Amino acid sequence: MQQNQPIPKLWSHVPTATSSLIERGFCQTEFMSQLLLKHLRHYHPDLKIELITIERIKANQAQHTLAKRERHKLTYKHFYVPQTPYEPVLLIDDVITTGSTVKACAEALTLSGAPNVTVWALARTP
Repeated sequence: MQQNQPIPKLWSHVPTATSSLIERGFCQTEFMSQLLLKHLRHYHPDLKIELITIERIKANQAQHTLAKRERHKLTYKHFYVPQTPYEPVLLIDDVITTGSTVKACAEALTLSGAPNVTVWALARTP
């Protein structure tokens, strides 16, 4: 995202794999989104953000347990967006390794109507 560009009004986060959600007890990307939003609202109290949900509709292993080749099999067909995004969407993830998960989620958002998707991640692995 370029400097001085407005923050998208629609936000979403990459949903955590069910196995990780059960193990961890919470969705870390949702938690990150909420913390970021709380911080931004401290400095921009009039900031209006709407959250767009992405649901996993096909079970798959947690991506970090798969080989690179297997990770690329993840597609938009693994995700469902129940709302129709009418504006650009900010997609939040924790770590991007191959980019397969954010690509699949961004494609699901785009196919649901988002004109474009910007991805913010906490980290990227080499």
